[in-house]
Amino acid sequence: MGLPISVAINIIGCTKNIEKGSVLCLGKQSLGFTVKDLVESSKKVNHNIDLSMFHDLNLKEKLNQKLFFETLGFKKIDTLDVSNYEGAEILFDLNEQNTPKELQNKYDFIYDGGTLEHLFNIGNALNHLTKMIKRMGVIFHNNPCNGYIDHGFFQISPTLYFDYYLTNNFKIIYSGLIEQSVGIKVFPVRQDLYRTLDMNFSVKNTPRCVLNFSVQKLNDISEIKTPQQGYYSALWEKDKQHFYKVEKHIPISRYKLLRTFFNIWISSPYKLIYFLKSIKKRF
Repeated sequence: MGLPISVAINIIGCTKNIEKGSVLCLGKQSLGFTVKDLVESSKKVNHNIDLSMFHDLNLKEKLNQKLFFETLGFKKIDTLDVSNYEGAEILFDLNEQNTPKELQNKYDFIYDGGTLEHLFNIGNALNHLTKMIKRMGVIFHNNPCNGYIDHGFFQISPTLYFDYYLTNNFKIIYSGLIEQSVGIKVFPVRQDLYRTLDMNFSVKNTPRCVLNFSVQKLNDISEIKTPQQGYYSALWEKDKQHFYKVEKHIPISRYKLLRTFFNIWISSPYKLIYFLKSIKKRF
């Protein structure tokens, strides 16, 4: 499991105003960067997140899961896994149906750093997280969205999290596709990309990307609702699918010139196809 620097920046921004009691990480998270890398990230990847809490640490020290979350102010950090091979404190299979009572309403922040795509019963896993997070707590997902064939059982589209969490009255804090083909670039997601923007959006803009998605639980939930896909629900109700509301956008970008050339190269065939189709229609 991993917590890369772009995700760390995002987590800091999304947890700024919540209670800092307990954290649950799904799997032990490895952080492949130093304190100095994080402190200097604002210059390298163009963000304005406050990192002052890290200034008193040894700049050469490599960050780990415990140090990172404790520096953010969290008092207890737990790891949940299906086995103890990485030393998880809590052993539980998220594929199971029933959430252990001792884990319900326990955590202020839950981090999924690439776990849900490996779970066959992904709906059960989402229900567990909903029960484990406290009211006003935050859940943060970092999962493959495109270009990760056979990495896990699933590549996760934004609509899964939008429709599940909105159906269950969560607030959407952040949604972004982190494109990784050339450097890093974030595409904020505020609508159904496939149907309301461009059916070829993913192959033209995000051929290899992960989804960062953060939500806040607004109320205690007595009954978890199973969502229908929002686009089709709107059709059944003879209504338009509404644009999703997202609270924050954290820009992260680098290698702008290389990315420009890459985007031109990847999008040119589609532009040519559209042009040829338009000519064909005229005749």
